[in-house]
Amino acid sequence: MGVRNPFRIAVDRASGALYWGDVGPDAPAVDPLRGPAGHDEVNVAFSPGNFGWPYLIADNKPYRDYDFATGLSGPAFDPNSLINNSPNNTGLTNLPPARGALLWYPYGASTDFPAITAGNRRAALAGAVYTHSPAVASGIALPAYFDRTLFFLEWSRSAIYEVKVDAAGGVLQVAPFLPGFGVKRPIDAAFGPDGAMYLLEWGSSGQGTNTDSQLSRFEYSRGNRSPVARAAASVTSGPVPLVVQFTSAGSLDPDPGDTISFAWDFDSNGTSDATEPHPTHSYGAPGIYTAQLRVSDSRGRSATASITLWAGNTAPSVTFLWPPHGGFFDAGDEVAWSLRVDDAEDGSTATGGIAPTDVQVEYRRRAGLEDSSFGQSQGVSGTAITPDDRSPGRMPRWRSWPTMWIAERRASVPPREWVKCACSPDGDRRRTTRAHPASPPRRRATPRGAGATWRGSITATPFPSRRSTC
Repeated sequence: MGVRNPFRIAVDRASGALYWGDVGPDAPAVDPLRGPAGHDEVNVAFSPGNFGWPYLIADNKPYRDYDFATGLSGPAFDPNSLINNSPNNTGLTNLPPARGALLWYPYGASTDFPAITAGNRRAALAGAVYTHSPAVASGIALPAYFDRTLFFLEWSRSAIYEVKVDAAGGVLQVAPFLPGFGVKRPIDAAFGPDGAMYLLEWGSSGQGTNTDSQLSRFEYSRGNRSPVARAAASVTSGPVPLVVQFTSAGSLDPDPGDTISFAWDFDSNGTSDATEPHPTHSYGAPGIYTAQLRVSDSRGRSATASITLWAGNTAPSVTFLWPPHGGFFDAGDEVAWSLRVDDAEDGSTATGGIAPTDVQVEYRRRAGLEDSSFGQSQGVSGTAITPDDRSPGRMPRWRSWPTMWIAERRASVPPREWVKCACSPDGDRRRTTRAHPASPPRRRATPRGAGATWRGSITATPFPSRRSTC
């Protein structure tokens, strides 16, 4: 009891300890009349207990007994004498003494745990506890140094921390884990039977519209390290024959003296089709293909990278005609927009080849590291009413842009596909897809270039996308 927003548990099976993250309230600072600033927590329990909320937070920092009817503040709550006198209470009146959190941190820098970097958001999740086994001979298991270490995840700050605890559950050490690896909003973690860490990364955006979401494996390599595979293609969609110039540029081996070799499988049949670093291949039949590059070093380690291609189907292009690039808006404004969609096989919205009813526009806004939807529309023109949720004296600090879904029909691919085109701020290209039940795989196209900017930027120029199957 006494938890606020628990998310993601982790269990130390050796000790039976249960860990969890608990996301705290959005209070940026101490309020003398109400209580402490908001904190996120990581908690541990060896037995049932009361963890304080809503009377206390962090290391049992007390709130005051505030009367919402009168607006008067009473005394601070006593962690050893908590009374639940709510008229809606159907349980205990006299609550067990509260237990403080294992660790806690505010929005800004943490004076209690300075290894936790400051940020403008908080989202603590318990990730996983590592148990080292000398019997695991995978060659990629984490070393014994990490035995019984809790790895907690900071989703909003894109960080992982290693936490070492003593036998009583007290913190011995908190340290960043691989801070230079650039993880993207870690949301879950587990250790496999091979002793490697498997990390689920949400992606760069706070919403579920990321194309850089991924499942990553962290291996510990003693001695010879694996090479790095990078694969790219000159085109990823187009009419047949689709002639593609592949490149392995950026592939490397981190160990001095090691040499690397290349093996390309253009059609995913398990057979090597080329061994040059930058081969060319022609796809003569319409379809969806996955080309894989395997990079091997001279001491037996290898890594792979893959590219998805569409032969016989060119990704559509989307161009914003209005608002003009560099325009501005204020919160609450009505912003008119218009766009054009062109497709090599289907024509365009201008000529009637693509129906305006097949274009769906979504309006999004960004606040700090998070972005969210604030409306949708259908067609090739319309008006976006930007929300105004500013508190008094606070200027808007978010940027907004539209995203589009375009329905297409093809003879050489499943009869109906949904194409999502995203206009993104600051010229970055957003490739995103969204699952729809009982629908075929999606193909995506992202506009950039001649676009529009509202207090930020919205860009719109097409490029072929990579397929994501749901």
